[in-house]
Amino acid sequence: SGPIESVRAVESFEERVYSGVEDTARLECLSVGGVFARIDVSWSEHSASPWFVAICGSQGDINIGWKGSRWRFNGAPEHTPFGVGYDKKAALAGQAADFAAAICGERPPTTSLDEAVASVDVIDAAYASMRVKSWIAVGGVTMNQPASLHVVA
Repeated sequence: SGPIESVRAVESFEERVYSGVEDTARLECLSVGGVFARIDVSWSEHSASPWFVAICGSQGDINIGWKGSRWRFNGAPEHTPFGVGYDKKAALAGQAADFAAAICGERPPTTSLDEAVASVDVIDAAYASMRVKSWIAVGGVTMNQPASLHVVA
């Protein structure tokens, strides 16, 4: 919970499909509240998983999928399905419409200026982390692995 405190990013150099851009990378984040997150992104690797977002929390889990999603509280015998899946064209059209409405003054942007700046700070720290191959505090300080994080290889 809370803002992202530090990040570590690792790029895969096995094979770049698109030259000049990061093809596959892993981003690990630690929030000020001690929540750890791992994000794998790729333009070329294909996953057999039906989920593009999987969140495991202390009280349950949620999986967001290409063809539908599901959630489950700890102790529940089964997941509860929801949604119909991800429609890339509809999602991009919705983003464009939201942006247009915001710049035309019809409604405030979905993302606040502070949230946008914070996300750019995290991305900037991720690129710095890739360069120095170390954890980076958001704000630019190189650091050792956070003490509160116990990574199991």
